[in-house]
Amino acid sequence: APPIAPLLEVDVVLEESPWVVLNRDTNGNALGGVRSPHVDVPVATLDSINGGIFFCRLFGRTIPLTVDQINSLYLSKTDFTTQWSNAINTTVAAGFMRPADTAALAAAAEAWDFPN
Repeated sequence: APPIAPLLEVDVVLEESPWVVLNRDTNGNALGGVRSPHVDVPVATLDSINGGIFFCRLFGRTIPLTVDQINSLYLSKTDFTTQWSNAINTTVAAGFMRPADTAALAAAAEAWDFPN
């Protein structure tokens, strides 16, 4: 059987759109649900709300964290990549990511330009 993730944490359920308001961490990312390095070791806020046209509404938006926010989360690029790698391993161990998919994620972290 596939793994079961905690549900997204919901603060309010509304009778009209947007239907629910998600609980979010200090970086603005949703709490609960399937976790990934993008959420647990963020460099951006991943938001499901987008008022754009056509398919933009389906894909949400990505809001980069500020340099100050990033520097408050990570002491160095090494610290960031270590946390990212740990998050990858946690996601694989939980069964939500295949080991074959980890190389691309690890490479993305290595390629990211850490702000100084």
